[in-house]
Amino acid sequence: YAITLGVPKKIVLTESNAMDTISSVYYVKKKFLEQKKWKDIAVITSDFNVARCEYIFHKVLGKGYTVKILSTKLKMNGMQRNNLLVRERTIMQFYTTLLKNVRDGDDKGIKMFITSSHPWTQIRRVLR
Repeated sequence: YAITLGVPKKIVLTESNAMDTISSVYYVKKKFLEQKKWKDIAVITSDFNVARCEYIFHKVLGKGYTVKILSTKLKMNGMQRNNLLVRERTIMQFYTTLLKNVRDGDDKGIKMFITSSHPWTQIRRVLR
């Protein structure tokens, strides 16, 4: 998407192991942030996704990182926006419940969640 907006391809970093936002943040942390010693990052997301994005980045990265969340407003009608907001609240409840015992920045705990207890992991096992 960034490339279609004119961002040079050579500066776009991609990560292809993720199933969702939390696994994406974990793999970006391992593949880019830690290796390149980057501590200040910016994230662009939809306006309705800001709260979940902030929670997940804080949960996965922990202390020592500065994350700036930039949002873009999606064009949609009131009913569509309301449906997305309800969905986001449900997803936030899901994550906060499942991750309540994982300390912020706990790589082992996050990896365990992603690889064994995350519902997407369970679904993928069934579909194999």
